Amino acid sequence: MMYLERDFQYYHDSVLNFTAIEIPYKNHAFKMIILLPDAKDGLNNLENNISKFKLHDISKKMSQRYLSVRLPRFKIEQSLQLDETLSNLGCPTMFSQAANFSNIVEDGKLKVSKVLHKAYIDVDEYGTEAAAVTTAIQYQQQCVMSFIDVNVDHPFMFFISTRCNSILFVGRMTKID
Repeated sequence: MMYLERDFQYYHDSVLNFTAIEIPYKNHAFKMIILLPDAKDGLNNLENNISKFKLHDISKKMSQRYLSVRLPRFKIEQSLQLDETLSNLGCPTMFSQAANFSNIVEDGKLKVSKVLHKAYIDVDEYGTEAAAVTTAIQYQQQCVMSFIDVNVDHPFMFFISTRCNSILFVGRMTKID
């Protein structure tokens, strides 16, 4: 478990019963938002009742709070073969001899054999340390009256988005060490 004590963007939803915290990436172009159900067995309920539109709204409802966060280190690696998906979405020709890639190669004799998508996420204290240094500057200018304790010790979901709230990746962690 990592332990971070600093300012975070924070929101608690009393309707769906979850806490959200934002962890900015080093370059600040992206952010990870962790959605931790209040109940240790509440992940399925949260997943069944949250929608894409609510994910966007969460960022808008967040406010800066001083938090004490215990968060597991985790790595997620996922590979997906997208051939069938792309064919079903209307691109079957690209996988056949009828493919036309004449703008790429002169003779046009080119086809796609496979499309593989691989996602890799690694969260550890080094990945969040740079963000902590950046927000620590803001913290020095504030008077902290109290803090909120967030212990990410049970299954949760997360999403990664741009600063403009375009969601790039949604995931879940069910095994917490």
